Amino acid sequence: MIKLSTTNKMIHSCYLFHCIILDNSVNNIDQIEHYKQNDTFLLSLPLYHIGGLMIFFRSWFAGARVCIPQKLKTEELIDEIKNQNITILSLVPTQLQKIVELRASCPPELRSVYLGGAASDESVIIEAIKLGWKIKKVYGSSETCSMAAYFDVSNHKEKINSSGQPLPNNQFFVFNNNKQLCRINETGEIGIRSNCLFKFYFPDGEYEVDKNESDTFLTGDLGFIDEQGFLFLQSRKKRIIISGGENIDPSEVELTINKLNGISDVFVFGRKDEEWGEILCAAIESDYEFTLGELKKELGGKIARFKMPKEIRIIKSFPRTELGKIKYEYLINLFQKNI
Repeated sequence: MIKLSTTNKMIHSCYLFHCIILDNSVNNIDQIEHYKQNDTFLLSLPLYHIGGLMIFFRSWFAGARVCIPQKLKTEELIDEIKNQNITILSLVPTQLQKIVELRASCPPELRSVYLGGAASDESVIIEAIKLGWKIKKVYGSSETCSMAAYFDVSNHKEKINSSGQPLPNNQFFVFNNNKQLCRINETGEIGIRSNCLFKFYFPDGEYEVDKNESDTFLTGDLGFIDEQGFLFLQSRKKRIIISGGENIDPSEVELTINKLNGISDVFVFGRKDEEWGEILCAAIESDYEFTLGELKKELGGKIARFKMPKEIRIIKSFPRTELGKIKYEYLINLFQKNI
């Protein structure tokens, strides 16, 4: 039973059968990576996280060694990577960004760095590759038993913003709002057929899994598939904000604000409003104080006016988990409490 990162209060975990975990570890990713008994995995993610759990199982099924660090701080992980001759590593984007900031070089023994769990900054990946880190971008979720897509960035640098191609025994589809298949390069909701899909949610074991008529799991992610079968993610379907009848992708707004001088990070979300339906709110991590009017002036000409935030909060340091993931609920509460 794997805990989910979800805002749906009806469910908080999903069930994965042992045969599914075995299939993902042995029959899917191992067909490409070819794990060996002399490999050493680093347990760089918590075991309650599907990514961490699968590190353990991949090493176990391969008969390989797994190194368990005392803490998950990036500085300590870097020491473990070098001292323990790690060959297989899994990272989330915040960990890779910290590695790049520390200008840590990749040891020669490390042959694969799986990067997934969230959207990755192209510039960070490029810098990491310059430092010798062998990045393999992956895509998946708890419901897909971790990895469902994969690609070696060094072999397809022109696809650096992709999330990869399906692993063996996985198929990807993209559906429009009418649940019809999208054309190549057309954006819609990503669906997956796989031998490694979860069975049902918990605590309501009869909670209906979001599938379409072709028995394809609908992920809630929006994106498209290109001519070569590479998957490109764009946003979460549930994150789309409808304000004044306009559909707004908050990730586009975040990307634009992040490019402004003095901005460290941004989180944009929609808050219910009687007049607009929803209004855009932006929590901004910055050492500088500025007004909403000043922000809109900086954004002028960069995004449409209806995509500009109507409320902002400036925070010097976002609250984060041990893995560096932003605690979004805390930021949302700042606006609800009108602080």
